[in-house]
Amino acid sequence: MEVIEALCETIFPSVSLEEFFESFPGHDKELPKAELQALETYLLHSAKDGNLPLQVAGFLTQVMPFSELRLVHLSLWALSTRVGTLVLGGKHAITKTFPFCKRLYPLDRDIWLYPHGQHQTLPTPKKSASSLGSRVIDAAQVGSQLATELNNRGFPLIDDDDVAHLKALRRSQSFKKTSDLDIGVKCEVVVVGSGAGGSVVAAKLAQAGHSVLILEKGHYFPAAELSQLEGPSMNAMYENGGCLLTKDSSMILLAGTTVGGGSTVNWGASFQTPSHVRKEWAETLHLDLFASNAYDNAMDEVCSRLGVQSEVVHENFQNGVLRAGCQALGFHVENIPRNSPPDHQCGFCGLGCKQEKKQNAMLTWLEDAAAAEAVVLASCKAEEVLCAKREGQHPVAVGVVAQVESGNTCTTLYVEANVVVVACGALWTPLLLKRSGLLNHEIGQNLHIHPVQLVWGHFEEGRGADGVSYRGGIMTAYSKVAANWDTTGYGSVIQCVASQPGIMSVCLPWVSGVDFKARMRKFSRTAIFIVLTRDHSGGQVRVDEDGCLSVYYQLSDADKRNSNDGVEKGLKILAAAGASEVGSGNVDGETFAPCSGTKADFEEYSARVRANTFKQVGTTVVSAHQMGSCRMGMCPLISAVQPNGETWEVKGLFVADSSVLPTALGINPMITVQSIALCTADNILFQLQHG
Repeated sequence: MEVIEALCETIFPSVSLEEFFESFPGHDKELPKAELQALETYLLHSAKDGNLPLQVAGFLTQVMPFSELRLVHLSLWALSTRVGTLVLGGKHAITKTFPFCKRLYPLDRDIWLYPHGQHQTLPTPKKSASSLGSRVIDAAQVGSQLATELNNRGFPLIDDDDVAHLKALRRSQSFKKTSDLDIGVKCEVVVVGSGAGGSVVAAKLAQAGHSVLILEKGHYFPAAELSQLEGPSMNAMYENGGCLLTKDSSMILLAGTTVGGGSTVNWGASFQTPSHVRKEWAETLHLDLFASNAYDNAMDEVCSRLGVQSEVVHENFQNGVLRAGCQALGFHVENIPRNSPPDHQCGFCGLGCKQEKKQNAMLTWLEDAAAAEAVVLASCKAEEVLCAKREGQHPVAVGVVAQVESGNTCTTLYVEANVVVVACGALWTPLLLKRSGLLNHEIGQNLHIHPVQLVWGHFEEGRGADGVSYRGGIMTAYSKVAANWDTTGYGSVIQCVASQPGIMSVCLPWVSGVDFKARMRKFSRTAIFIVLTRDHSGGQVRVDEDGCLSVYYQLSDADKRNSNDGVEKGLKILAAAGASEVGSGNVDGETFAPCSGTKADFEEYSARVRANTFKQVGTTVVSAHQMGSCRMGMCPLISAVQPNGETWEVKGLFVADSSVLPTALGINPMITVQSIALCTADNILFQLQHG
């Protein structure tokens, strides 16, 4: 714990007023007494105070795979010894006096974190609606009580002989069973996942009169119970507490894991599928759906149900910055269509919409499904899809086996169904299909992530747009100045983040403890842009040696160039809007003051940012959109599912989530995912009616 305490103290240390003013000589020392006292209290606070180091240790234990946790433990142990510190730190651990080497925690620890790990010689891991609420059964309902609840909601129980038959079809033993109680229920359709795609399919099939059971591994949080505290909310509603990393730890993957999936925690952008993308999918990939009137109608129906519109009464400070900077430069900028009313400005939709104005899946499709007698079973993780073999024919999906979790207890649930719809998202759907015995090589391949770089600018009070970063419409303006929509179709769009202190801390490069503290004080007047790139690169979703999800992804050179083009444009927009200082997520921490530099100076700075990005460990790259890992196509050699959404290998097994997207989209994908899911629901209805 000594080392963790030392690292916490390094990142967010206790700083005296004298040290602060010495580090920032231009800062106004003649503050009113109350402000000076508040500043001193803030500066003296340290991240090692209280039990924060213990919380950090617990969080690492919770989110890291065992294999990586062992390496972290080894690294921390090494840093608590002189020899280990010497091996990891090299010359920076050497002193002129006996014993000529110190352990980490008495050192001037800034050298360990600035730049992020560049001195290290060994690799180490980096760092609801009324009717819906009545139809959600949460984790507390276990054992015979769960069986009674499901039966009361209209799902007939199946007898022991039928359960035994389903047991015989099981392949995977990936869950360690902690209860001897098995439950069997029957329905016409079981949907695994309640997010953007699964919710649409569930609603349409339930409204058509079919019995639908929705299994969701995340928890259910009614709007009244949302804390909207950044740390606890991320931990509860995002995969791995918002700290899911690619295998090489180079990228952070954000994915919702709660009832409603990503639609519950996204920022509300609701773009229809761009015409150039539809053209590519229809003409190059020969997917006729995307050139059809049926797809036009599906997008219109989705947008109507979500109340999508583009007007905004009051946007937040950073959207105002983006708009003003683009207008000053003559760059493209326009309103973002959103699934919320013009006056929605809570600022916290990334942590769930407490005002219930954002029309997410819980308030729309799942509400519709619940009104048609469908049931959502939360805290229920699907183990595998059960498939029955048929002589001379493809296997047929006959149900799902899942685990309903409550504390340390799991109840095994067997669901017998005529149709199985997998909608776990692009990260988890491939794993479920593989566990279920599907062999198609394309399952888990072709993962696209819309890699995001971050740029930021600080604005003094009275300069640039009015307001603060966390109050007002959170995602209201965007620019496609670097998107290349009219040429290659591959480039970057520029939007704004839903700003929270934790998000800002990820965006800012760490230079020193006192510098970090000073920058975090500027949170309310710091505008942060995301540069979202439509990626050619294709990654993989796999299961690692610990049985955990592993994501392998490397950006191509073309994607890096497109991303950097967007970063350059973003920095120019911030400068044109009046920023006193601009910067990127580059590890070197270099910033630029537009007011005191020439145009040539700025061009040189931009060139250095481009040269350093992706070449050093620690450049911040984030993904909030994962897609394509079970892509739709015309042939099983190059795709995982058919154009109708059904898998190539198993009859009656459909996929309805972002994993079916044929390529990266280049813009926020929710409307596209729901529109494809709506078409898939029509295909399922046809199959149910005609066999």
